[in-house]
Amino acid sequence: MGELRVLVLGVGDAFSARHHTTSFLVQADGCTLGLECPDSLPRVLRLATARAGLALGVEAIDHVLVTHLHGDHSNGLEGLACLKRFREGKKLSLLLPPELQPELWEHRLQAAMGRVFDGTRYHDQGFADYFELVPLSWEGPTQVGPFSIRIRPNRHHVPAHAVLIRAGDRTFGYSGDTAQDEAGLEFLLAADLIAHEANRGPGHTPYAWLAAQPPAVREKLRLVHCPDDFDPGSDGLPLLGEGDWLTI
Repeated sequence: MGELRVLVLGVGDAFSARHHTTSFLVQADGCTLGLECPDSLPRVLRLATARAGLALGVEAIDHVLVTHLHGDHSNGLEGLACLKRFREGKKLSLLLPPELQPELWEHRLQAAMGRVFDGTRYHDQGFADYFELVPLSWEGPTQVGPFSIRIRPNRHHVPAHAVLIRAGDRTFGYSGDTAQDEAGLEFLLAADLIAHEANRGPGHTPYAWLAAQPPAVREKLRLVHCPDDFDPGSDGLPLLGEGDWLTI
């Protein structure tokens, strides 16, 4: 089993003008998992890989996992799925709790992707024409390539989940969007490194609560999904940066 590595694509929130929205690529044993799917993914990926000194395009993405259906986490699915299908002749492998699949297709994607024109006729399309669904289980790990993936429900405005991604003996944890949640943080502590949101409003986690955690917890935490004017100060929890290439 090779290294578990994470490329940070974005660290901003839905309203950020300074950063791309929070997303990552996770790699192990030659398999690449997109974690969240931002707008303009090919450009976001190009900028992050240039900063990291990597040569990696969207064709290298084997699977995508989104933690919920808010636009800053899932808007890129339309473009990526169309790119995979019409340029590469593939379906996009999408990791999702199965109950969210109808919501994603019927309320977000069908209007734009439900019909294609071949130059002569229109053809109706469905979810399965673009995607290969990999259902994520709430009950135990889901194995995808070298990754063992566990999810836990979050407290957020819409159904959402935190995620633990394990490869070999190393684990990356990502909070997704969530209100302050002691049990949710306990779930993530199984990880060697945790990317945790810190934002405002009742559906998000206050920075002050994260900063008040014990040293053993703080040393695992890295911040993402922060507002543009957020500044933790010189002694605060560290923020991840776009183009960071992490070995977990």
